Amino acid sequence: RRLFELGEPYVVFDDVLGNDVRGAMLEDALALRRRDRFGPSQSVGSDGVPFDKEAVLSCEVEPTDFDDAPHLLAFTRDWLLTLPPALNALLGAERVSPREYGTKLAVQMASGRYPRHVDNACVDGGGPRDKRWITCIYYLQEPGWDAGGALRIYVDCDDDDARGDAQGEGVDVAPTGDRLVCFFADRVVHEVLPAAADRWALTLWFVGNDDAECAADRAGAGLRAAHFPPG
Repeated sequence: RRLFELGEPYVVFDDVLGNDVRGAMLEDALALRRRDRFGPSQSVGSDGVPFDKEAVLSCEVEPTDFDDAPHLLAFTRDWLLTLPPALNALLGAERVSPREYGTKLAVQMASGRYPRHVDNACVDGGGPRDKRWITCIYYLQEPGWDAGGALRIYVDCDDDDARGDAQGEGVDVAPTGDRLVCFFADRVVHEVLPAAADRWALTLWFVGNDDAECAADRAGAGLRAAHFPPG
């Protein structure tokens, strides 16, 4: 509701699953890493071309990983079954696909960072059309995490003198364990700052049913153009 009806650029929820479940999910992630399930993590540039993120590894947790990652798979399944119907009931139409989705479990190592980007740049990079609409990130760190790695989200300034001017104001969200952050995948400019220790995040992308959702005049166009000038 805060995203769709109130127009907030992002929302943060704390104490989402409880520390026991968060800890079990982190243990799952570590087990997958011991199995060498991770490879270089990619993002898509403003030109629609994928690129590797420096010192960031990721994998997509598969049903075949159940023996090592039952808690990660249960969380993913529950969210994919419950969130699309809830959002569609709020919106009064089936605008979020109950069938298509994307997931990524990622670890950012101490020398890594996520460069500034939009998850879904809504441009043709030569592959299948990207229809990701909503990004949800759940953090697996231990309680009291203070090793950096903040998610920096750029929002429109309310004041002309605010830091960032045309590029907006950078708001930092700490990757505190058991925290969930949600925003529009096709609108919000963001980056991840360097961390001093391994930083774990599970991302779920919910897909829009309407290609028109990813239109050039969607909200935040001016802010994105300031960060990624055409040409």
